[in-house]
Amino acid sequence: MRGMITLFSVLLTLALMPSQAEAKRYSIPNTGFGESLQFVAETDQVDPNGNPMSLCYLGEGIVLLSAQMTFEVQGYVLAENRCEADSYFELTLQQMIMGKAAGLIPADVPLVPETPADIKLRNYGFYGLIAFIIGVGLLTKLIASRGGLQVMTSKRGSRKSRYNDETAVHALAAMCYVATCDGDYDQREIKQISQTLSALTGCVYTPKQIIEMLNYTAQDSDAVSAIGADLSENDRHIVMEAAMRIAFADGKVEQVEYDAIARIATLLQVSAQVMRDLIQKIAHAGTGQPATA
Repeated sequence: MRGMITLFSVLLTLALMPSQAEAKRYSIPNTGFGESLQFVAETDQVDPNGNPMSLCYLGEGIVLLSAQMTFEVQGYVLAENRCEADSYFELTLQQMIMGKAAGLIPADVPLVPETPADIKLRNYGFYGLIAFIIGVGLLTKLIASRGGLQVMTSKRGSRKSRYNDETAVHALAAMCYVATCDGDYDQREIKQISQTLSALTGCVYTPKQIIEMLNYTAQDSDAVSAIGADLSENDRHIVMEAAMRIAFADGKVEQVEYDAIARIATLLQVSAQVMRDLIQKIAHAGTGQPATA
């Protein structure tokens, strides 16, 4: 029996082993749209020269001055140097199955690759920033055509965005997660999300962008797993307040909304005292008085 198992492992290894002819070369553009690799895990696989190879995401995205702005996963590949290489070996689903069976690829790696949640949030942030820049450009043209800034200034004066777009994206994701935790959302919630985002961050997203994020959080239970990453303590409080405003908007909070708020608080590492302070702030502001269902 042991001999049969050993033979089976050898056959699997040979079936997965890439040949030199299968290697594909690529280059990341300085600026533009192109392929790139993202490290996933170490493997026990080697290339035809005996060099160890890593499991990588192969993806496409926008590059700006050699910096990766967006990344959408297309599949798994094998590459040298923890995916810091200019060539890779394609990896089919069958080879993934065989590689995991032979113990060459970590067992906890999903068979079907998917863009990680933190990268999805980063993509939304970049697209939101582009939309913001385009909006500013159009607004500037409108102001110029109307004869000056005075036409666009209200009695309260103009207000600049107080927080960067990354904070706004995290706040948007948190609010959409709360809004969809009961399995549905409506136009009232879209409007509430838009108003809350503008009030807390100064950033404005279109209804289409908000609906895209709502659909994203509704379809993926792990969509918010990266919320709070790389944010300052103050920005995490902003994100937490945004989520709580949506939960308290109708004056009562369902159990699923409490659960959603609790998860976000854990991800943001927000203390119980901060939560109490935010509840008082929201209640006194008249945004919504929290109550049990």
